[in-house]
Amino acid sequence: MEIFFAIFFRLLFLLWFQYIQINKIIQIQEELPTTHFFTHNGKNYQINFDFFKYYSKYFSNHQLEIQAKQYIPLLNKDQNKDIRLSEESIQYFINFIHRQQITLTNENVIHINYLANKYEVPLLINATNDYISSNHSALALQLLLLYQNDPKCQPEQYEDIISKKFLDFINDDRLFSLNISILHRIIEKY
Repeated sequence: MEIFFAIFFRLLFLLWFQYIQINKIIQIQEELPTTHFFTHNGKNYQINFDFFKYYSKYFSNHQLEIQAKQYIPLLNKDQNKDIRLSEESIQYFINFIHRQQITLTNENVIHINYLANKYEVPLLINATNDYISSNHSALALQLLLLYQNDPKCQPEQYEDIISKKFLDFINDDRLFSLNISILHRIIEKY
């Protein structure tokens, strides 16, 4: 009977430990009033311009232009066609900037990473990249496909992940949807 309980608690501990490793909770703490709104697919998301100005290089570099608008499109029309952001990912992105705790998961990390890169939020870029590289290298190909035509994106980290596990990706047809220059760099690193 003691062996049964020992095994049971060991398995319970391993499951709990695995959960902690996969889901990473991150947070900034502070509150300021709503001043602007992101708009996306007919919905408005409250944001505080001061937080975004502080944490987002994009907002900081375009202060006058952005501050003049109360409603800011989250994505431009071309991006809106290609990217399907969940409401949860958008709200988590905003919550992080507003210094609230968020949980990174396989389901939201790609879109949160995309928004972090689009709005140049270094803390969130680092947190999402760390999550991807330490827990889910399979997401690297999705991100590389998403960013391959974005001149602001630095794809080297994702290229490195794919090149290190190239044999795991070789049977994934999406690999051959990458730009030839990116694919060449991955093979060269392999």
